[in-house]
Amino acid sequence: MASDGTLYLSYGTSPGPSRMTAGGVWKCDTNSGAWTEITPVKPDASRNESFGWAAVSVDAHNPKVAIASTFGRMNGAGGEDDMFRTIDGGKTWKAVFGGGGGGTYDFSLAPYTATTPIHWMFDIEIEPADSKHAMFTTGYGGWETFNLTDLDAGKPTRWSIMASGIEQTAELEMASPTKGAHLLSAIGDYGGFVHWDLDKPSPEGASSPPVFNNTSGIVYAENKPEAIVRVGVCSHHPLPASTSVTRSTAARPGSRRPPSRRPCLRRPDRSPAEGGRVGRVGETSRFLPMAHVGLDYAGRRAVLNHGQRRHVDAVKGLPANVRIVADRVNPKKFYGMSLYEGKLFLSTDGAATFVEQPFSLPGGLPTRGGTRIEGGSGWDRLYTTPGREGDLC
Repeated sequence: MASDGTLYLSYGTSPGPSRMTAGGVWKCDTNSGAWTEITPVKPDASRNESFGWAAVSVDAHNPKVAIASTFGRMNGAGGEDDMFRTIDGGKTWKAVFGGGGGGTYDFSLAPYTATTPIHWMFDIEIEPADSKHAMFTTGYGGWETFNLTDLDAGKPTRWSIMASGIEQTAELEMASPTKGAHLLSAIGDYGGFVHWDLDKPSPEGASSPPVFNNTSGIVYAENKPEAIVRVGVCSHHPLPASTSVTRSTAARPGSRRPPSRRPCLRRPDRSPAEGGRVGRVGETSRFLPMAHVGLDYAGRRAVLNHGQRRHVDAVKGLPANVRIVADRVNPKKFYGMSLYEGKLFLSTDGAATFVEQPFSLPGGLPTRGGTRIEGGSGWDRLYTTPGREGDLC
């Protein structure tokens, strides 16, 4: 609501974060009840555009000055959304980030945001006490500028991340190597991080290349902890396309040099592994060159890479949808479990073949129908104990 009684309204065809196909910005003269559409820009059908409007805010000192944010529109400056500003009550608008505006960004408080485009601006505000100060929220924290009015002179606005990290993360996997970094994390949306200092954001940002939307698994070789495998879902537009499986030979413990990374592994049909086809890594073995096994998303069957070849082979003797873990002492032993059927699967040849082993639980086996998180990760998965061969939980 502006100081002269003008009500500004923005809307879209869905509440988000699902895609909006249309929307707009309107204003209402609450004295007369008259509505006027002032949408800054609409989807261009010739370019197959589809987006809506997320938020709007008005300057407390000038009822004709307002800002509004898109949802789902490329801004032309490498970001996913844009903010528009008007100084004449919506007759004309100027883009803050893309188009003729432009902006600069300070990611220093949260380096991982450097590769994340501006998006999800579902709350934008002009500070009532300072027209130059504006803020907006995203899915990964808040941003602010103290020179918003420089846009009137054709100058870029300067934006800074407001905190060292405000993010609701989904921890999909974690590993703590016996040497090197304290923690390796696999996180939804941001791929994951190498944590050298648990009290500070990782200075190099999220693990890359490649950039994953989600890193669904990360493991290291027990006797060679600098040998790491991570698995995830490829990055979506507009970030660079990437592969689904990466092997890393990390720098020496204590060194901050980026690790070397090998290219994408290939499926048995030799097509590139991409888009979540490989989704769960079991464990790297202690072999050199390292091998690893994982769960193929497409067929839900375990696959084995021998470390030498750029493709994978199907594991024998293991049903679909059974995840594999490695023994933490014996490099040739791997295990899998089908909890509801009461079956344990054991391999003594490096996960090439598995033999079924019966097992039971005190009080009996659970029945189907319980909630399973992340496709079976959590309470019905196996874990192996460091330093103790054959010790499972």
